Amino acid sequence: MFNEKVTGIWSKYEKIKDQHNSVRLNSKSETCHNFFNGKQWRGIAHVKEDELPFLNIIQPTVEYKVATVAQQEMTITFSPMSGLSEVEHQKICDVLNDFAKQQWELHKMDIKCWEVVKDSCIVGDSYIYFYDGDLNAQIIDNINVFLADEQEPDIQKQKFIIIYERRNVSDVKEEAAQNKIPKKDIDNIVPDDDTDNLTEEARKEVDSKTDGKCSCLLMLTKDKDGVVTVTRSTKTVEYQPKTRIFSQNKDEANPRSVALKIYPIANFIWQKKKGSARGLGEVEQLIPNQVSINKNLARREQAIQQCAFPKLVYNSNYITNADNLDVAGAQIEISKNAPFKVNEIIDYLNPRQLSSDAKQFGDELVQVTRDLVGSGDSALGNIDPTKASGTAIIAVQDQSAIPLNEQKATFKQFVEDIALIWYYMWIAYNPQGIEVPITEVDPLSQEEYETIATIPTEILQEMKVNIKIDVAPNNPFSKYAQQQALDNLFSQKHITLEEYVELLDDNSSVPKGRLKAILEKRIPEQPQLPQQPMIPQGGMPIEMQQM
Repeated sequence: MFNEKVTGIWSKYEKIKDQHNSVRLNSKSETCHNFFNGKQWRGIAHVKEDELPFLNIIQPTVEYKVATVAQQEMTITFSPMSGLSEVEHQKICDVLNDFAKQQWELHKMDIKCWEVVKDSCIVGDSYIYFYDGDLNAQIIDNINVFLADEQEPDIQKQKFIIIYERRNVSDVKEEAAQNKIPKKDIDNIVPDDDTDNLTEEARKEVDSKTDGKCSCLLMLTKDKDGVVTVTRSTKTVEYQPKTRIFSQNKDEANPRSVALKIYPIANFIWQKKKGSARGLGEVEQLIPNQVSINKNLARREQAIQQCAFPKLVYNSNYITNADNLDVAGAQIEISKNAPFKVNEIIDYLNPRQLSSDAKQFGDELVQVTRDLVGSGDSALGNIDPTKASGTAIIAVQDQSAIPLNEQKATFKQFVEDIALIWYYMWIAYNPQGIEVPITEVDPLSQEEYETIATIPTEILQEMKVNIKIDVAPNNPFSKYAQQQALDNLFSQKHITLEEYVELLDDNSSVPKGRLKAILEKRIPEQPQLPQQPMIPQGGMPIEMQQM
């Protein structure tokens, strides 16, 4: 439509989009993903990319660095700040710690964090957005996040954040109707082909004129009270007016609403750039060397094809079945009036000796590039574990991973940001209190049973917490070294078999469960004396209700 009226959100989006285009954010992102995925001859004129060789050093480099950073067990630990009722608050934090662990496993956060770190390593930065009270999340590409201040890396300091997404028109219309948008505006929500912010594969949408997709914007901002608001818009229709993120309990005698005052989005920046909210990934700086390696490899292949093999030369005037020259075992017929000998009619040109300089240059470029980015053989784990102890292997890898300490610290801060978002979202979406399933042990039978602990929201609001992220290595060589240490302690009789089994991890290569079953069979059955139920010394400001 000509002179169509766009929404205010869309105007903000277009201004920031122009800024993205000025720094070639979209094109750089797509190029980096192409080089990582092996599409390294893309865009070369008169070249069929599937027919040219390439030696991808980018993908193993990225995979190694991502694994080094993301392959760590992260444990969220809440602890109360010093103050009144500190002991009681500590008991609440213990319940929250178990709840955070349950939520982390429920939402597959290890996989999501790995994806965020990988995207960030490739293009420089990536984002995760928690969009409801159940802590459901989605990974957002950096090209689909538009910041009010593109020079401020701190998400919480942004005046507003716009997220670009493609949605089915029918879903958008249904949501607009729920928000009581006038029908004439709903009719203006139509499919479009605005896919500039999508990757190459994402642009391949199903062509549908009746129920296609349209570009939608989600804007997060904070009002004068510091409460996070959500507004949704297409190019011409604001189908969700500005809405505060808050919830209200159902207790009419004590009505209470709780608002969210922190953006539910966290970012991971691989390597910070001065004066920019965006980061620098590993791929962009490797592209020139990767291109040189591929060109050198292509030239060597072409030279080998032209010069490294003998070429057949023949006089076609004296050969009647020249088509049989390249057929194995075929007979060649020479005319009777040929004035030359056979070897003068058919002969081979001897191959030329190729210079080894090209190969040496290519090998040196690959090796030096890998060494400079810290992804040599020792760093990538190309070590025979049968010829080195687990401790020695870990020492080598730790030494080679020193340049990634900054990324490890950033990842730890990223998980801490997620924990903080969760804490405030628990408060905002649960005005009646958080119901947490916990496991208790019966003092008489010693059997475990589940109960529900309800943590009042008022306590969470008034309680100030510290958030600590405990990091534990989680890689094969760490487990190998731990297993070696346990084996040595047991073989030297420093620990008993019972202690050895108890120290084993649940996912150890040694079958811990089977060893426990064997030990239990060895213990003679003892008559159990009745025990008096234990009366707790102190109360906990949590309502316990048996399931």
